[in-house]
Amino acid sequence: MKKGLKITLIIIGIILLILINICVGAILINKNNTKKMLDDYSSIYTNDKYTDVVSVDNVNYIKQDVSCGYAVIEMFAKWRGNEEITEKYLYDTYGKVVTSTGKSFEEEMNKQFPEFKTTMYKNLNSTELIDKVYDSLSKGVPIPIEWAAKYEDKWTLHYSLVSGMDIPNDKVTIMNPYGYEENISIKEFIDRTSYEAYEHMPLLYKLGFAFNIFEKNTIFIVDMPIVLDSTPQVGDGTPQVGSREDIVDDSNIIGGDIWINISQSVKINGEDVSKKIFRFHELNNESINRKRVKGYKLIKTFQIDFDRGYLEALISFNMISNVSFDNVDLFYLRNGNFVKVDKYEGDSKVATYDIQHKGVYAFYMKE
Repeated sequence: MKKGLKITLIIIGIILLILINICVGAILINKNNTKKMLDDYSSIYTNDKYTDVVSVDNVNYIKQDVSCGYAVIEMFAKWRGNEEITEKYLYDTYGKVVTSTGKSFEEEMNKQFPEFKTTMYKNLNSTELIDKVYDSLSKGVPIPIEWAAKYEDKWTLHYSLVSGMDIPNDKVTIMNPYGYEENISIKEFIDRTSYEAYEHMPLLYKLGFAFNIFEKNTIFIVDMPIVLDSTPQVGDGTPQVGSREDIVDDSNIIGGDIWINISQSVKINGEDVSKKIFRFHELNNESINRKRVKGYKLIKTFQIDFDRGYLEALISFNMISNVSFDNVDLFYLRNGNFVKVDKYEGDSKVATYDIQHKGVYAFYMKE
């Protein structure tokens, strides 16, 4: 009997030793991966791309009552003007918290905002993380993040919402659902998204990171897709006249076609089109089309997917006879608002613009 007990204890000891070695090995591997993740991002301070301050208006913090994940979803919903998606609504729907992991948070964002596509980017190196956050903010969209935050002087695993970034002045603005706005340095931002700032992390959390239950340097990019009604119509360089069936006419949007020649690639419906002439149809993105420019009415909205090039536009047909580039201007969506793009050259029917930023553009006509 004693011999059998001794053998059992030996077996249990061996199993425990193996499990301990596996856990220790996983923690060490995770620690090494974190070091690789923390690359040198100092180039952002000299890169012209990041000279502009990018921020999103009307993003406000709330104080969480149920969970930080639910609170961030509520904050995002309120920014969208939706007062129905709240922490209480989410908890009443499920009877529990369903956003404990990054993957489950991503799924819930896609469920609550099906008109958009939320994608989780995990274990990014520091430079990639900063770049993706900056790009999203430049498009006017705040970014949910996973990071370390203190609650009553104790570190926690937490969700928050990034609403601004000022790289030249070394500042990141975050709406924290513990009930306040944070303005911190980029170093502190990275220290907390990588959880390097988390002092005396419990072993359970270390194992969670080691076995990929939790993630580091993880953000959630909300893509507000720009969908055109039809694929580009490629011509021989001569614009064709559109039919009246192609034209949209309501109280907010002026009907008509503006033909555009891009000297570099432009992405339409996921396809890269280069050096082609095509017609843009009405853009089915409600959040973009709702944006107003004082003294103007919207004609067309579209997306350009290169940082530098030229755009040549030609008015080929319109229901309104007085439309010309004397009263039509191009605007660029920057920090959630449309900013006028100066004309490079042209006349009343043809205009060329010097494009210096990729993103959302729109033609507006003066009222």
